[in-house]
Amino acid sequence: MNYYLLINSININTVGTIPQIVDATNLEALKKNIGFEEGLISLPILPEVMLDSQALLTTFLNGGRVGYANCKVFENSFVDFLKDFKIQETQDWNILAHQDKRSIVGYKLFRICYKNKQYKINYDKSQYYIPNKHNFRSEDVTYLDIRNDQEFRQIFLDLQQKKQNFFPKKITIDLTSVDEDLFLFDHNTFIPNSYIVSRKLKDAIQENEKFTGFRFKEIQDCFPKIDFIC
Repeated sequence: MNYYLLINSININTVGTIPQIVDATNLEALKKNIGFEEGLISLPILPEVMLDSQALLTTFLNGGRVGYANCKVFENSFVDFLKDFKIQETQDWNILAHQDKRSIVGYKLFRICYKNKQYKINYDKSQYYIPNKHNFRSEDVTYLDIRNDQEFRQIFLDLQQKKQNFFPKKITIDLTSVDEDLFLFDHNTFIPNSYIVSRKLKDAIQENEKFTGFRFKEIQDCFPKIDFIC
């Protein structure tokens, strides 16, 4: 099965302007309560989004900073539509949008609560490195010996404490066991906040003329350092 990156449309005739959302209230509260952790969370204070005066209303709004930490802004009808597909547990909240002097209802802040656990990284065919801190582009790098998910997480935490980063030279990801239609990868892929959709869901969205503001790209075309086995 092919998989696709879910992204916002860049067709100005559809969206009016980019980004559509130019600001939002309570962003700090959103970041504090959601972060990048998994699980159900509460949002005592909901954001309200401000639309550019040239923005057209679409099913999927270009969220700008509201897209922080796995969140998207969808019309209510689209969130209902997703219930017919296989997805990890999600949360959504009704939010207000404002454009010029009018308030707009009918949108939700949407979040996938858990990362996909069905894909597998082939660590024998993957390679990670720490760059030279004095010359980031230097070929003088330190390669890491990572053999499984547990070792990856431990190295990630150790380097985080030292305020060091590491990067993938290449990654091989096996998707043959994945049966979800919309999901998130974990941090070991280096693309943890990207919404990934199945061909089934992509086709269903494209066939529904009511849904606007969507664009799809095959994941292999988006992430050249990753070899996806589908």
